Amino acid sequence: MLHDMRLLLWLRIRHARTTLSRIMHMAGTDPVADGGAGERAYQLYIAVFIAIALVLLWAALLDTIASTFALLGIEAAVSAFHAGLLAMAAVFVATGASGLRRSPLTCSHPDIAYVFASGMNMPSVAFVALAVRVLGSGIVGGLLGYALGVGLASASLAVEPVAMALVGGLGTAAAAGGGWLVGAVRLAGKRARGSVAWAGAVLVVLALAAVALSVTADPLTVLAGSGFALAMFAEAAVTIACVVAATLCARTFDRAIIIEENALFADMQPFGAFSPIDPNTIREYRRRKKIALRRPRFRLPAGSGRAVLTARAALSLVRQYDGLPVLVMQGLVAAPLGVYALSGAGGLIALLFWIQALLMFSQGIREETRAFGDDIRVRLVRDRLPFNALELLVFDTLPSFALVAAISTGAIVLFAPYMQVSVLWAVVLGLVLSASYVLARGFDAIRLPLTGRTIDYEVGALALVSCLGIVASFSGPTWWLVLAASALGALFAAIVRYGTERA
Repeated sequence: MLHDMRLLLWLRIRHARTTLSRIMHMAGTDPVADGGAGERAYQLYIAVFIAIALVLLWAALLDTIASTFALLGIEAAVSAFHAGLLAMAAVFVATGASGLRRSPLTCSHPDIAYVFASGMNMPSVAFVALAVRVLGSGIVGGLLGYALGVGLASASLAVEPVAMALVGGLGTAAAAGGGWLVGAVRLAGKRARGSVAWAGAVLVVLALAAVALSVTADPLTVLAGSGFALAMFAEAAVTIACVVAATLCARTFDRAIIIEENALFADMQPFGAFSPIDPNTIREYRRRKKIALRRPRFRLPAGSGRAVLTARAALSLVRQYDGLPVLVMQGLVAAPLGVYALSGAGGLIALLFWIQALLMFSQGIREETRAFGDDIRVRLVRDRLPFNALELLVFDTLPSFALVAAISTGAIVLFAPYMQVSVLWAVVLGLVLSASYVLARGFDAIRLPLTGRTIDYEVGALALVSCLGIVASFSGPTWWLVLAASALGALFAAIVRYGTERA
């Protein structure tokens, strides 16, 4: 077992060296391949420069935190202490929930071939993976805990930043180890329903206990005297117990299950932080891989004509539930922010923020019109659909549009008192804006009539904001804005209807 652990640790070191080499490529050098005296001096210069920059940034961060907490007072500092403890509980919940869904042991294709298929001792693999996770989490938690401790001390609380650093480091390590243990218990039970239910129940109970302790803990008791010693002992004991228990559970791990659950992770390894491929393309590829591994649910209801498009879009929305958070954000931000900006309550800043949100968060509208994008992208499907681009856009988007419109309407009604328009006109304007976004999304699939030039959704969003901003500057009645937005929507629809689809 010790021999396997030594090999695995050496493998981790080699991976770290490769990562460092890739990072240093951005500075024009390679510490592995370039070994001359001049190159070593340059590499040392880069390392010293980065170290000094990090130290200065850390000092500036601590100074900012100290100044802020000095102004907030003791009550806000105590609330920040509770928030820090709740963050450690959140780490446990997030890690445990992830372990219930997929293997806590991650492996790439080379790991599958040379580690898992080599007969290497599974407890050794689990121990090294968990030790690295716990150590990394503890270091990050310690640094953040020290920063929080500086803030607490600046707020006139009689605590030491080092004490908060130790509590944060060991607490985060214990949280990461506990969450990892939840996934280990599920794997030890061969993914049986009983093991999953038992692990989930333990996760819920421990999460509630952690939240209760986080909310009721007193900073002076936890960070000083016998309470500090008790907290250190409890966190260290939990960390060690989790590591030992997870290592023992690894004796019954099924390698086939681990490899199966790591299929997506292994396929995504070539697309790391240094990949030259567009992040949106990588995100789309990852999503398709996840859907391909997912068991299909529900069936397409019988129908004909345009109703089939809407039914298929609704089925796609249910099956591809990964995009629901994006749709919720689209509903909460796009139309309500537009209504707020056009109402004049936020001035020019709100208008600029609105257009920035539309341009930077284009993923929301593309998620809302995903079914339309799929029909247009797959030419074997598009060539057999007897509908024009506008019909496809409208009927493919109806289910997701209804969801986004409902969320937008609720948000507009909630924030209507902060807007300078009536609730009714605000809701109507929000619905028109939501429809205009969808129609502008059709620009991604067509060429302009007459000219044949290609434009994108971002051009339509920019035109929408610019024109409505000009109308809003005249301080006319709200129905002017609704009329202008409706006219722009009709123009967008005509462009999509009579434009030429891209090949």
